[in-house]
Amino acid sequence: MKRKSLKEWFQYVADRRASFSFTVGSILFGAYYYVKPVSLELGIYKPLQVALGFFSGKYLGVIFVVLSVIKLIGLILDINYLKLPLYFALLFLWSLLSICFFIALCMGYPNYLWILTGMIGFLSTNIIGQTENDTWRGAGG
Repeated sequence: MKRKSLKEWFQYVADRRASFSFTVGSILFGAYYYVKPVSLELGIYKPLQVALGFFSGKYLGVIFVVLSVIKLIGLILDINYLKLPLYFALLFLWSLLSICFFIALCMGYPNYLWILTGMIGFLSTNIIGQTENDTWRGAGG
């Protein structure tokens, strides 16, 4: 593997800024969720607890961090087989959060988190067509 100059690294990151933002944001979300787990007694988290069962609370934060760190390694080393599947795994988690928060809203627990988590998921779809020069059917990573 050819060693890249600092300018090439900045360009590489700039070309994949949506993917890096999505991945680093997921790491930060997971780390915060692990350190400061929310009280599951709050009504807005009841659908999430039903959907994830054992994996709610701190474990959800761990899942976000582990998947995101592996995806970040794939981004840095430009390994498409790590980037694309983990993107879909993280997209699934963000979508699941959005759906659970929306269900909580429908159950009578006012919240805006379904909008925020939904936006993260929808905006991350820009990653798929982000660059044309990647080798795996246009997967921008």
